[in-house]
Amino acid sequence: MEIKAQSRKVTRREREYECRRQEIMSAARALFIAKGLRNTTLDEIAESSAFGKGTIYNYFTNKDDLFLAIIHQLIDETFSATRAAMSTAPEGARAKLFAYALASVSHFHANDEVFVMILREHNQLDSKSIAQFVDRFQEKLSLIAEPLAADVRAGRIRPADTQKLAVLYDGMIRTYCMSVSNNLWSTDGQSPADVAELMVSVFFDGIENKQNQG
Repeated sequence: MEIKAQSRKVTRREREYECRRQEIMSAARALFIAKGLRNTTLDEIAESSAFGKGTIYNYFTNKDDLFLAIIHQLIDETFSATRAAMSTAPEGARAKLFAYALASVSHFHANDEVFVMILREHNQLDSKSIAQFVDRFQEKLSLIAEPLAADVRAGRIRPADTQKLAVLYDGMIRTYCMSVSNNLWSTDGQSPADVAELMVSVFFDGIENKQNQG
């Protein structure tokens, strides 16, 4: 007889803890966007969040720890959006990767101020802090590589190192986000779906006009 594991009920104290943590992060996020990481003080975060500075230390070691928590939260949200989109997309790498790009680009535009702030401020972190994101990056690449590997096995795309292909595809999305952030890519009249379709088309079909080939 199979016994189903029951999820543990979250206690009121745990809910209150997480609520306070989120309030502190929200206040810090707004200040980091407006003033930058180094120009924001913990005193300002405490005042904005309506918590004492000592209370903040119950949740975060220091300002950099707070900044890292904001990055991790954004990554979690992106993963959740892309996984959900890919799980409901039709089978095949093209459809799955379109869903991935659409979810990624849509989430970027919905949180553009936070993304821009992180791109602007992440170089303030030390190498040890940056290193902890390597595993998360590999996790993201696996989401892309999995449907590519399935299509390779099925013979729908030619044999290739799907991990490297995932790096290339993810690079297209990251470059787009950075280009928009630096005003190098105008989004006027172009929806996230248009951007995702362009990425998929270039990735799978290239840019050569095969109709003009002899």
